[in-house]
Amino acid sequence: MWDRHPRNTQNKFLLLTVTISATAGLLFGFDTGNIAGALIYIEKTFHTSTLQNQVIVSSTVQGAFFGAITSGHFVRHFGCKLMLTLAGLLFMIGAMGGSLAQSVNELIICRALLGVAIGISSFSAPLYISELAPAAHRGRLVLLNGVAITSGEALAFLLDYFLSSGDHWRIMILIGVAPALVLLIGMFFMPESPRWLVSKHRIRDAEKVLTKIREEDILPELQQIISAVNRPKIFFTSFLISKKYRKPIIIAVMLAIFQQFFGINTIMYYGPYLFKYAGFQSDSSQILATFFIGMINLVMTVVTLRYVDSWGRRNFLMTGSLLSAISLLALVLIPDYWMGSVPFLVLGIMSLYIAGYCISVGSLFWLIISEIFPAHFRPMAMSLATAIHWMANFAVSMSFLSMLESMGPQKTFGCYAVICFLSFLFAYFIVPETKGKTLEAIEDDLYNPVVTS
Repeated sequence: MWDRHPRNTQNKFLLLTVTISATAGLLFGFDTGNIAGALIYIEKTFHTSTLQNQVIVSSTVQGAFFGAITSGHFVRHFGCKLMLTLAGLLFMIGAMGGSLAQSVNELIICRALLGVAIGISSFSAPLYISELAPAAHRGRLVLLNGVAITSGEALAFLLDYFLSSGDHWRIMILIGVAPALVLLIGMFFMPESPRWLVSKHRIRDAEKVLTKIREEDILPELQQIISAVNRPKIFFTSFLISKKYRKPIIIAVMLAIFQQFFGINTIMYYGPYLFKYAGFQSDSSQILATFFIGMINLVMTVVTLRYVDSWGRRNFLMTGSLLSAISLLALVLIPDYWMGSVPFLVLGIMSLYIAGYCISVGSLFWLIISEIFPAHFRPMAMSLATAIHWMANFAVSMSFLSMLESMGPQKTFGCYAVICFLSFLFAYFIVPETKGKTLEAIEDDLYNPVVTS
């Protein structure tokens, strides 16, 4: 078992490195979550329409798509350390600018800038952690970034609640500057990924990093990394169209789509609006209900982190997807005339739905895409998968309020229930188990042997 109270320098330094890099996840969660409460007051300040509200929310998603799709090449050439440092700077500028915005357009621009930072860090942080982590504990270490994401969301909802007594949406956004500074400064002192160092022929530097973060003999792992990096090379476009690599690409793309088409961000972005439909009357009670959902998300991420390396990725995916499907089906079956009169029943059902989402695609999408791609293509392939994730996110965030107004909550969530069930079938028939294997062993299992470039 992973020593949660490490007694040696190697474990302490590895945990420090993971913690600093996971600050990117905290910012990811905070800067996407705080808009849920802030939007109520932004609407009052700028007298925004439904369309403008959707654009304010989706501008972050569009920025994240741009950051994800463009940064894979830069991560490959400059490493995750530099890109996470850049993300910290963009997080800081976006939060400061958003808090000072004097118009809807200024706010949209700053939210888009935050989105670029989120897009870069959303795949760079799990990639960086997965390449530093030992195989036996990679799942839980990568999911520390997931815990950071859900912690950021819960913190955002909690602060939104405490600041809901007045028009304090600018403070809600400004608070994001503090963790951005931690990421920006902290990454200066963190090591490069040993796999990235080997790809740049800096073998001695990679050996030094591995010596600092491992307790065991590092030579077998170093030799395995060198062997994987030096395999025959092909172009990335050939990788995308080759039958040999089709399965991991399909897995990554489908998990990216499922993660968003579960409908999760209908709550994370528009929670107060949803709970208003459910019968919570005041702004503060709607934000508090959203915070409660955020706490369920956080707790279940911790549960997933604790058991993912023993119970396995595939089992969590199937169980969580089925739980979410059943929960949303139960929500659909609540009669229309009941919907506004049973708020706590709706909250309970949504809690089960969030739990299912969290232990399945919510946590495991980021982990699995950090494991299944060949070493040389990993940054670019993760960048592409993450960009598809943000495209799906954009589709949901731009359509949800309109769907809710035109179709009602039952039909809207009925659509999401079908997606959850399809995710269960996909995990059962397609997704392999990767627990306990080195990244290089996963390559061999999937491609047997793999050809990289």
